[in-house]
Amino acid sequence: ANQMNFTQDVTAATSLTISNVNTEVDLAANVDLTAQNGNVDVNNSVTVIDLSGAGTNVITALSGSVELAAVADSANVVELEINADNNVTLDTVTLNNQATVLLDIDVDENGGGGTLTTNALSAGQITVDGTASDDTFNFNGTVTSTDTSIAINQANQVNFAQDVTAATSLTISNVSTEVDLAADV
Repeated sequence: ANQMNFTQDVTAATSLTISNVNTEVDLAANVDLTAQNGNVDVNNSVTVIDLSGAGTNVITALSGSVELAAVADSANVVELEINADNNVTLDTVTLNNQATVLLDIDVDENGGGGTLTTNALSAGQITVDGTASDDTFNFNGTVTSTDTSIAINQANQVNFAQDVTAATSLTISNVSTEVDLAADV
């Protein structure tokens, strides 16, 4: 398809896959994507996911992982919340139409171990939470909060490949093994 527009929540009993979208996957205000027993996969030949409504979008994978193509906002989005019982894999996330927009990422919600892998992240405020000392967070691009803070909590290892810049405070807490900074970070 060239474009897919969602104006209502989408819930799958198992996994939810959206693929082969040339222009964009459009999520209106307060539209949520949920896989009740599997993965949410919206990164196979998807150009961009556009959050087009002033509200909160929640993407959840129960008993699974979340994989997203690049995410942008064309409206005053309040929050993008991403929840996965296992892993989260993100291309770039750029939320910049409302200064106070929150990017909230929850990895390994079932406590069985999870990995976060991202490219560049940018939002007014960013929070990333794991559940235990068996989670790994890999930030492969810049991480930037443009309005307030960045809070990264509850992981075994946190790896930064590029710069991390918070408009106010940067908090990295409850990391069991190490926070690894690549050269020149």
